[in-house]
Amino acid sequence: FGWQPTSVLRAGERVWKIVSPQGTFALKATAVPEEKIKFVSELLIKANLKGIVPFETLKNSGDRVVVTKDLSWYATRWQKVSDKYQPRQLAAILGRLHRTFQSFIKDEETVHRAFSTQDVMAWKREEIKLSSFYHDIKEEEFPSPVEKVFVHFKPQVEKGLLFAIRAAEKFLKKEKGQFPRYTLCHTRVHLSNVVGQEHEPQLIDFDHAQIDTPVRDIATLLRKTALTQAKAVTDLEEVLAAYEGEYVLLPIEKKLLALFLSYPERPLTVFGKYLKKGVVDDKLEMSSLEKLKNELGHFDLLRSLVLKLWSQNSVTEQEGG
Repeated sequence: FGWQPTSVLRAGERVWKIVSPQGTFALKATAVPEEKIKFVSELLIKANLKGIVPFETLKNSGDRVVVTKDLSWYATRWQKVSDKYQPRQLAAILGRLHRTFQSFIKDEETVHRAFSTQDVMAWKREEIKLSSFYHDIKEEEFPSPVEKVFVHFKPQVEKGLLFAIRAAEKFLKKEKGQFPRYTLCHTRVHLSNVVGQEHEPQLIDFDHAQIDTPVRDIATLLRKTALTQAKAVTDLEEVLAAYEGEYVLLPIEKKLLALFLSYPERPLTVFGKYLKKGVVDDKLEMSSLEKLKNELGHFDLLRSLVLKLWSQNSVTEQEGG
């Protein structure tokens, strides 16, 4: 990159902070294949979007990626981080990103991700696992506090999972698993991948970006980020409105959003990790209990949004024939 570093500090997993007379940079190593990270880099430069931190250019070759034996390396300008970013800001950035990249993707020979029977089968395996959880807990003489809470919320979790499976099966039958629109999706939209001033946040870490339905990104934002700050379903609707201020979802995409959000990903993940730990002490038990309660409360909010999205857009489809 042509730097003369005065300081090299590890800033995270495979991330280094480089301080030099040429500026301060974030240098990152990734195991993502070279051709994919170069493809993403070219798209980011092509888009020249506000809200995205572009890759730095190598001094001599003009490339933006350095390849070693097992890793690809790229760099971006080092940015300050704020703890005051708002989900609505990220939603607007996502909307601009999806709208812009949709036009670029049309001209690219890329593999578009489809929704497959394998996806549905994976969810059905979770349904079987869930039934097994409940059966095992019921057989216990003294279930733990975490297990008691999970059983208490059984109806909500089970309904969400069954709704997701049935809606996915209908989508497969009607649309053959093909999404109505494709774009470049970040896939990991959460606060640890946001930098910049609080009034002007920017997305980083496009290592795992892929060509997919834009619905996956906005579902991730609503599930992982918006819920940490949402107190009511109207807060989630405001985040979705900020996104649609830049990129309006089609009625079928809103039903897909309902499908993705109805799947109880976070509660199942938290409870699964708890079970893997086996015997836990009181401190870990209370920590797991608080986390599970939070996730179940968040999932309850999501279910309210799911019902609105599904019912409203079922009516829209009927009116449109």
